[in-house]
Amino acid sequence: MLISTKNAITDVCQEPSCARGGTPAGKAMFQMLGVFAEFERAMIAERVRAGLARARSEGKRLGRPPIAPALEKRIREALAAPGRPGVRVIAKQFGVNPGTVQRISRPFEQDAVAL
Repeated sequence: MLISTKNAITDVCQEPSCARGGTPAGKAMFQMLGVFAEFERAMIAERVRAGLARARSEGKRLGRPPIAPALEKRIREALAAPGRPGVRVIAKQFGVNPGTVQRISRPFEQDAVAL
């Protein structure tokens, strides 16, 4: 049994079929690796949730900062203008992403957002 952490090479048996999971020992090894990977993923998710909860409790605002209300108003006016240009042209004109203009152009329903 040889476990090398330097190159992350694991050799628990001498036969190639064992390393591929062809023997009971190989299958057990792969299942244990899966268990440890699942456990580590759950621990990471738990730490992320705890960090987000702590940030919310400290009153920090999460997510991307909103654009300035004056800029949003000017974009809405450009969208409402008769014979207006396309979304990409308006976005380039105001120096924002086309997705921002697209989001502003659609009515936003607060109750449709899952928190």
